[in-house]
Amino acid sequence: MIERVPFAVVGVTPPDFFGPQVGSTFDVAIPIGTQPLVLRRDRLDQRTWWWLQVMGRLTSGQAVESAAAGLAPLQPILRDLTRPSGLSAADAANYLGSPMTVTPAPGGVSELRSRYQRALTVLMAVAGLVLLIACVNVANLMLAHGERRRPDVSLQVALGASRGRLIRQLLAESLVLSVLGAVAGLLMSVWAGGWLVAQLPAVNGAPYVDLSIDWRVLGFTGGVAIAVALLFGTVPAFRATRVDPIQALKQGRGSAGQGPSALGNALVAFQVSLCLVLVVAAGLFVRTFTALTGQDTGVDRERVIVVAVDARHSPNASANRKALYDRILVAVRALPGVADAAYSSNAPMSNNAWDTVLEPVGPAASPIQDRSVLKNEVSPQWFSTYGIPVIAGREWFNHRDGRLGLQLDGDEQRCVDHDRRRGERHRQRQRDL
Repeated sequence: MIERVPFAVVGVTPPDFFGPQVGSTFDVAIPIGTQPLVLRRDRLDQRTWWWLQVMGRLTSGQAVESAAAGLAPLQPILRDLTRPSGLSAADAANYLGSPMTVTPAPGGVSELRSRYQRALTVLMAVAGLVLLIACVNVANLMLAHGERRRPDVSLQVALGASRGRLIRQLLAESLVLSVLGAVAGLLMSVWAGGWLVAQLPAVNGAPYVDLSIDWRVLGFTGGVAIAVALLFGTVPAFRATRVDPIQALKQGRGSAGQGPSALGNALVAFQVSLCLVLVVAAGLFVRTFTALTGQDTGVDRERVIVVAVDARHSPNASANRKALYDRILVAVRALPGVADAAYSSNAPMSNNAWDTVLEPVGPAASPIQDRSVLKNEVSPQWFSTYGIPVIAGREWFNHRDGRLGLQLDGDEQRCVDHDRRRGERHRQRQRDL
C-alpha cells in the first residue's frame, strides 16, 4: 500500500541502482500513470509543470548525432502539442522556436554537476597544488638522503653492482612511499567525500552521491602514484648513483656530501612559492567565507523554528486546505512560548523558489522585457514572524487587494475572495451597529 493505494511488486533492482538523476535516489518506482492517485494532483495534464524527463535508447550502432537529426523534424510537432495555454504571442514564438537537443546519458542528468562544478574544480586544483608541494618536499628529502648514502652506493659500485640495478632499487623505494601515500589518500577520501556531500544544502534530505571506490578510482590513484614515483624519484636516484667509488670512500661514511646542490635549492624555492600561493588563496577563501557567514540576510534566525507541513495527502480536499492550515496556525500560536506564527510556500534560505510570469493589463500597460519573477505565497504576520522589517506600506494582504486588478487563480483567488467576504461582513456589522 502506497498512500492508501494498492500496488503489486513486479521487480527488484540491484541495491546500487539509483536512476538517471545523479544526486537523488528512490526506494520504490511506480508507473507514471498512477501519479494522480499518489500525489492527489494530475501533473500530466498541467503543461506549465516542468518536471518530466524523457529518455530514449539508441538502436544498435546509432550515434547521438543521428538521433538528434531524426528528432529535428519532430520538434515543431512536439512543441506545438506541449505548448502551454495562455502564452502571449512572443512567449509562444519563443517556446515553439526553442531547439531540442539530445544529450548522452552515461553521465546521467544532475543539477549538482552544474551547480558545484566550479567549486569542485577549485578544490581539485588546490589538492593538486598540495600534492605537488608534498612531492617536491619528498624529492628534496630524497636528494639529501641520496647525498648521505653516497658512501654506501660507492661501496656497492665497487663490489660490482651496476648503476641500473641501483637506480631500480632507489626507484622501488620511491614507489613504496608513493603507494603508501596513495593508500592513505584513498582511506581519507572515503571519509572526506561523505563529509563534503553532507555539507550540500538540500530541501528533501541529503543528496545521494555514489562515492564508492571502483576500478576507475583505483586506476587513477595507481596511475598518479606511479607517475609521482617516476617523476620525483628518478632525478634523486640518478644523482645518488653518479658517484666515484674511490672519491666517495675517501670522504667517509659520516660525510654529508657536497652540501646543498643547486637542484635542491631550486626545489626549496619552488616549494616556498607554491606554499605562498596556497596561503594567499586560503586567506582569501577564509575572508570570503567569513563575509558570507556574517552577512545580514534580513531574517531573525535566532528565535525562529521552521517546520515543513505537507497536507497534499490528507483526506481534506484542495479547497479546504487553507482552512486546515489556518487551524494549524491557530494551534501553534496557542502554544506556550510562541510569540507569533505564519506559513508560506517557501521558507527563507531554503534553496527552493517558485517563479511566475507577469502579464501587464490595461490600456496604459507597457511591455515588460523580463517578466519572469520569483514569488512566495505567505500568510498574515509572515514578515513579523521572521523579523523582517517592512520599510513602507503594510506587511500583509486583505480584502482591499482584490481591487488591484491582479489575476489570481486557484487557492490564491479563494484566499482573496475569503478576505473580501470577511471585509463585507465586517462593514455590514458596522452599518447594523
